[in-house]
Parts: sequence; C-alpha cells; structure tokens
Amino acid sequence: MSGRKSFIAKLWAKPERLAAFDRLLRELQQEVRDTLPGTLVYEILKSDDDPSHVVFVASFADEAAYQRHMNSQAHDRLVPPLLDCLAVPMEIAYFTTLA
Repeated sequence: MSGRKSFIAKLWAKPERLAAFDRLLRELQQEVRDTLPGTLVYEILKSDDDPSHVVFVASFADEAAYQRHMNSQAHDRLVPPLLDCLAVPMEIAYFTTLA
C-alpha cells in the first residue's frame, strides 16, 4: 500500500508581478480545493517578512490523486502564468509517507 504523496514548494515572485502572482495563487488554491478529490492539504503560505516569498504545502491521498492534480485543467491553466511571475526558479521537494 502506498502512502500519501506530498510536496513543499518555495516560490519568489518578481516585485512588479506581485498582484498577478497573488491573484493566480488564490485562484489555483480555490480550484484545487473545490474540484480535486483526494487533495488532503493545499496551503499557500506567504512570508511575513517578504511578500514575494510563498511556500506551497500540498498533500494528496495517494499518487493517483497527485497525478489528477498535475493533469488538471486548473494546473494547466494557472501554473504557466504563475511560473512567469517568478524571480527565480521554484524550489520543490517531494515526500511520501512511510505507511
């Protein structure tokens, strides 16, 4: 039996793209929460010290739920413009629960 599939991603937006970045983040978070079963956690945390820095914490029930997220319309529509807002490449790490 496989465990939950999770990731933590760190993103830094270009200062001049913060408004678009924030709008896209909110829209992505809402769509994932509303439309993707098997999404257990999908939090976007904004740094108190740097408004351009956010951290995604996501956890999916299993690999299949993660793949649904990665292949969703929301992901395909919103992630490319989000990546265009970044000042540096996103840092991402993947995790699977032990049991």
